[in-house]
Amino acid sequence: MILILGSNGLLGSEFLKFYQNNPSFVFWSRSDFNFLQKNLLLNKIKKLNPHVIINCCAYTNVDASESNKKLCYDTNTELPIYLSKICARYNIFLIHFSSDYIFNGRYKNSYKENHFPDPINYYGKCKLMAEEGIKLSSSNYCIFRTSWLFSLNNPNNFVVKIIRQLNLKDEISVVCDQFGSPTSTDFLICVVDKSLKNLNLINKKTINVSLKGKTSWYLFSKEILSIFNQIDKSYLNKKIIPIKSYKLKNIAKRPKNSYLNCDLLKKILQSINRISWKIELARLILKSNYAKN
Repeated sequence: MILILGSNGLLGSEFLKFYQNNPSFVFWSRSDFNFLQKNLLLNKIKKLNPHVIINCCAYTNVDASESNKKLCYDTNTELPIYLSKICARYNIFLIHFSSDYIFNGRYKNSYKENHFPDPINYYGKCKLMAEEGIKLSSSNYCIFRTSWLFSLNNPNNFVVKIIRQLNLKDEISVVCDQFGSPTSTDFLICVVDKSLKNLNLINKKTINVSLKGKTSWYLFSKEILSIFNQIDKSYLNKKIIPIKSYKLKNIAKRPKNSYLNCDLLKKILQSINRISWKIELARLILKSNYAKN
């Protein structure tokens, strides 16, 4: 039995679609009960007795994390650490997801798994503390560290937000001085699915996961527009203007470069087809409802 925690979020909802007809999977969302009630969570896990827990539960509002620190800490740090303790006690394998935001972004090259972490916002600090806490537990675990996660099926991610803005405006502005690599939920789930077939390969490891290629938010959005130009000529007059990140006056700082090195992923899971983010983006848009409207 495999338990997926947080099945109503960006990643968890995609896991639900992928495995919904598989009787070996159980899905719990935050609407079922409050995961932060430790005794309730423990009793439910003991009753279910899964052999794997996939923790998709996260508080992902980076700016709001600066003011809602307790909620961010409880969800992104305390919950995964508590899960790791449960997993250690009851011999359950834990799969957890971390973030490129554990890095400060000043490194010019791609970040490897063992690169020194130095988060510059509270969200990143909480994700890092979770990583450290899980590693200190005696549980069997894998931490998949990913970046710029997107899906065409959820409104709370960059791609869908850009599409909606382009539908409303002829001109939008997007940050051009922050760099990383987009990761589709489809690709991340593919990595997890292959990992579930041989947990020994990923045990007690932190593994970077992203698609191929480095880009900026501006170039990412330009690629979205380029794909839509091929679908619908009404987008030909739309424009995307590059702006510096300081002009947004965000509450939380963002790393200027969070490009992840994924050599370890390919070494461990050799059958993984890690394609370009551009190819994956086009594939997802062309099969989505956005391409049909």
